[in-house]
Amino acid sequence: MIVLAIFKHWEELTSLAAHIISLWEQCHEGHPVDGYHGYIIDDPMMIEQPHGLINCLISHMKAEFSEYQKISEWKTS
Repeated sequence: MIVLAIFKHWEELTSLAAHIISLWEQCHEGHPVDGYHGYIIDDPMMIEQPHGLINCLISHMKAEFSEYQKISEWKTS
């Protein structure tokens, strides 16, 4: 049961990461929502993403990749 839950969690994170990459690529090609130029976390296309899972994704990335250790928030002021 626990193994299945862990597998499902990693599947959700993989799917979310792929979706974020897709959104980023779309923005690079020319943003489809009236030329939005703000932070990706506030992007109209990101608003509908599960923020709890997004925070979990960054935690996993920080644990795996040393270059992510400096990230403390999704955006800076």
